[in-house]
Amino acid sequence: NINFTNICHVRCGFCAFGKDPDDPEAYLLDDEGILNKAEGGYRDGAREFTLMGGGLEDATIEATTYAINVRADSTFTMNGGSASGKHGIYGADDATIVINDGKVSGTSTAITAMKSNTTIHGGELYGGSVAISSNGTYGDGAVNTITGGTITGGEVGIYHPQNGKLTISGGTITGLSAIHFKSGSLEISGGKLVATGEKVEYS
Repeated sequence: NINFTNICHVRCGFCAFGKDPDDPEAYLLDDEGILNKAEGGYRDGAREFTLMGGGLEDATIEATTYAINVRADSTFTMNGGSASGKHGIYGADDATIVINDGKVSGTSTAITAMKSNTTIHGGELYGGSVAISSNGTYGDGAVNTITGGTITGGEVGIYHPQNGKLTISGGTITGLSAIHFKSGSLEISGGKLVATGEKVEYS
């Protein structure tokens, strides 16, 4: 676990960790501090990292390319805060991405999932082009599971070109096309799909 801050507005009875922002012992790691802790853990053999902190209401990660790059065989879990960049989150081969809450946005994609396992339980995802995208050449085997949350793409909500699995049981998925499905398997048992594009007649 990487504790990037001990600032918290919640006062749980069991916690001796949380501090007010003006407390002399309060801290908030910058990007370099978080990366240093992650690199140290990786050198020591860690392959799963969880960013943890207090109830920091305005926590934000911004980047020009990927706000968060989830490496192969590692796990990223988001329980709050926000991440934004050209691409919000990139998941490499065999990475695991779990979004429970928070906001992920990208001017291109919110999440680019290659051969990774991505589960969306909640939160808000927005991609200027596509909210959740994979790759037909390099993304075979990707597993995307949607149980909740709001997923919105400027063009497509979920783009699924790969030979993988997409399972939807909840949440709201919106785009000109809510889902652009080209390969693999798709199972829908719940949720809401909203297509905002105009109907096109094909001959």
